[in-house]
Amino acid sequence: MTAIRLIAVLGLFASTPLLAFTSLATGGETSLLAANTTLSTADRQGEWQGQPGKVQLASLHPSREHFLLLSQSACLVGDGFVRLRLTLPHAGKAGLVLRASAPGGDPAGLTGYGVLLGKADAALVRWDRGKMRPLDKPLPLPSLAKTAAVELNVWLVGPHIAVQVLDGKSLEVLGALSMSDRALTEGRLGLYVLARKPPGPIFDLWTVRRAATAGQAQPGSNPAGLYRFVAMSDAALQRTDPDLRAAWTQVDRQQAVGIYRGSPRALERLLRAGISAKLLDIDSPFRYLDADYRAQVGREPEPTPTGFRTDLSYKNPAMLEALLRGYAKRFKQLASVVELGRSVQGRPILALRMTGPQGSGPRPAVLLSGGHHGDELLSIEFALDAVQGILELAGTNQEVDEWLDGLDIWCVPMVNPDGVHAFLELSSYGGRKNGRDTNGDGRYEAGDGVDLNRNYPFRWHAFGEVGSRSQPRDEWYRGPTPASEPETRAMMQLAEREHFIASISYHTWDTVVLAPYTTDGVPNPQPNEAWHLAQTVAQAAPVQPNHRRFVVKRQIYPVDGVDQDWLRATHGTAALLIEGAYHNPQGRLRRETVTATRATWQTLLRMVVQGPGISGTIRDATGGPVAAEVTVVEQSPRAGERWLARARDGHFDRLLVKPGAYTLRVAVPGHEPVQQQVDVPPGRRVQVTVVLPWAEK
Repeated sequence: MTAIRLIAVLGLFASTPLLAFTSLATGGETSLLAANTTLSTADRQGEWQGQPGKVQLASLHPSREHFLLLSQSACLVGDGFVRLRLTLPHAGKAGLVLRASAPGGDPAGLTGYGVLLGKADAALVRWDRGKMRPLDKPLPLPSLAKTAAVELNVWLVGPHIAVQVLDGKSLEVLGALSMSDRALTEGRLGLYVLARKPPGPIFDLWTVRRAATAGQAQPGSNPAGLYRFVAMSDAALQRTDPDLRAAWTQVDRQQAVGIYRGSPRALERLLRAGISAKLLDIDSPFRYLDADYRAQVGREPEPTPTGFRTDLSYKNPAMLEALLRGYAKRFKQLASVVELGRSVQGRPILALRMTGPQGSGPRPAVLLSGGHHGDELLSIEFALDAVQGILELAGTNQEVDEWLDGLDIWCVPMVNPDGVHAFLELSSYGGRKNGRDTNGDGRYEAGDGVDLNRNYPFRWHAFGEVGSRSQPRDEWYRGPTPASEPETRAMMQLAEREHFIASISYHTWDTVVLAPYTTDGVPNPQPNEAWHLAQTVAQAAPVQPNHRRFVVKRQIYPVDGVDQDWLRATHGTAALLIEGAYHNPQGRLRRETVTATRATWQTLLRMVVQGPGISGTIRDATGGPVAAEVTVVEQSPRAGERWLARARDGHFDRLLVKPGAYTLRVAVPGHEPVQQQVDVPPGRRVQVTVVLPWAEK
């Protein structure tokens, strides 16, 4: 037997009491003070008086020790949840009896556990045949002396009993204790009073939920987390006392009622005050949590002297489209909006292409993307920061002008617009996946959708249920087939056209840079320029607002079917995945995190422009482009990859780890390979043209 004062045994930590709160409104509790409760058959010592909603010790027994064990079946409890509210005696102790028995009603035979409250402490005890002994030293609670009423919340799970002591009015958690003891597994519930003088304490709330119903929730609701959301009239809230009104914040309106946010404690107080309020379920959308978003939704982008405000809030698909089109209109010589495709639910998947005036031939293409997972709103902000940082400094910053002159920069901030919409407007527990109705019931629900970053063809379903999932309700659901989703196909088609030299796919929230291959068992080219790029990007970024620096890893956990590995395997892209420092922070912290992550995309563009690297064009004897396989012999692939020049213009790009002498090997089926020597000096990306000694038909 052991007794401790922490509730860790049940995962209910005293430092986070709101998470452990069990609502009286869940429909599974039975009141032991109802109108049909009878005391006549109870085992007792002392005179007890009962009426609906209340039990009180009416007169004192000479022994000063009093107990009441109810006989109804609801009071026979092994595992479950019990709630009791009482006023404390002027002198003595009072509380709850658990798993108890008293054969023949004889106090000398009382056996059971107890939670007893005094004026300044709480204690766990055990009776053995009438003899009470403490299970540990009492827990000091000096605030009890100032508390008019006290509430006990008690969880019984196997040998464990965990207790929260709350202020009976405010429901503030005053303390917590627990014990583990295997001696008694089942028994009756009761009340206990050790009083020295009248009046006896009043017990005015006593409920039980046995373990058979402990997991049941009210139909249509499943509250969780730090907040509760209710729909109620403003007039109803105004009828409550001022401190309860102050505990609720209006976050939205739905027709004639307000949507209010409060703590689980505030909800309990509201329901006990008899206020009619509809409890919204766990699918409450993120908009209820984010005042900045609610203030900006539906508004046009706010112009500035150099561009637009991008830091006012997170964006839904319509807000993002307005912002991208605003930039394209304002910087029409440098930027254009390209619709890559449509989502499952018909929303446009938009890219902003940024590049300088054409005329110097093909340029290396770079991809910056965010929002593969629609619930990772911060990833969209990282990508938009690049749009703002590039276009608004064009013409005033020499390095930015070099990026635009030397690169074709594609930014796809929101790969998954359906998921973003769902997360913001429908369900804070949805949106990671896309908007596909995977259960076929004709509507989108939080568990629907396909995880787009498990849907790419490379090594799709390679590890069974480890790297992705086959169950549609799982958050890692890979989809029925590789590239089954229109969002995935839109990104693949863009990559097939551009053959990106490097990319960043932004996600949240582990403060890491992942370099391909992240899929287990796939060997990387050696030397691995993608890993070198990842290290340079991570080192360039400052300490993040979470007081951590970016670190480079191959993976966080096993995955398959991910975009960065498909880009790497298919086109040789140095494709990085960056997990930002936070998951959807708000206000100042959101802006600080975006600013601290800015060096990642800046360093990527800088490395591509400065090299070392090789860019070139493959042409046949007539000058026509050839989609040949191009290999840097000193850095050949080792996983069967075939990296081809672009079909439309024969262009290819390769980043290198260091300067030096390299050999290009150009292969076309049906012909002998052609090799060409290339010297790459420090800080240069060398341009070459390889002319094949034959004409393609």
